[in-house]
Amino acid sequence: MRRAPVSVALAFVVGCGTSGGGSPGTPEAEAPQDRDVVPPPPCGEVDSLGALTTFPGSPCAWTLRSGTDAEVELVHSTKTQTHSAGEMPPPCDTLPCSVRGVETPAGPVLIVEVGGAESEVPAGVWLGIVEGEQLRFVDLWEDAGDVVVDNGISLGPAHGLAPFDCEGSVALFAEARLPGAKAVPAPISLHEREGAIANQDGVTRARCEPLSVGLP
Repeated sequence: MRRAPVSVALAFVVGCGTSGGGSPGTPEAEAPQDRDVVPPPPCGEVDSLGALTTFPGSPCAWTLRSGTDAEVELVHSTKTQTHSAGEMPPPCDTLPCSVRGVETPAGPVLIVEVGGAESEVPAGVWLGIVEGEQLRFVDLWEDAGDVVVDNGISLGPAHGLAPFDCEGSVALFAEARLPGAKAVPAPISLHEREGAIANQDGVTRARCEPLSVGLP
C-alpha cells in the first residue's frame, strides 16, 4: 500500500521536468529579426493651383504652374523643391496654347503648341528648357521658311528645329518635319540658328543624339 503514492509522485516529477524543457511540437519564442528599413518618400507636395501641366520625373514629378505676373514656373517636387521661372511664348498672350512636358536625359523640356485658326495643326511650336533658375522658350519654326499649304490647310514649315542631347546639354538642329521634306534642303536662315541653347562651344551634331519629345 505504500508503493502507490511513490509511483504517482514520480510521474508528476517527470511530467514537470518535461514541461519545463518545452514540450515536443511547441515552438520556442523566436528572436525578433531585423526588417528592411523603408526610406521616406523623396518627393514633396506641390501646390497644383494654376497648374498648366504635370509630367513624370525622376524621382519626382514636374509641375508647370502660373507664377507671378506673366511668369510661369516649373517646379520639381523633391523635398528640396527646385523652381525655374520664365515667361510663356509671346503668341500665348493672344492665342490659345497647349503645353506638355517630357523629362529627357538632358533634363526636362516643355513643348508649347500655339493654337491654329484653320485646323488642328499648330500655328507655332516652342520648346522650353531649364537653365538653372531660368525657364527659357525657343521658337522652333522661326526662320524655317514658307508655310506649306495643302488643300487650303496650313501645315507649317517643311523644316524646323528639333532638340538633341549633346552630352547632357540641349542643342537644336534643323530637321525635316513633313513628308518629302528630307529631299529639300532646309533654309540657310534655319541652319544659322542651330547649336547649343546654353551657348556652349564645340557642340557638333555628330556627338549628339535626338531627343524624342513628339514634336508636331
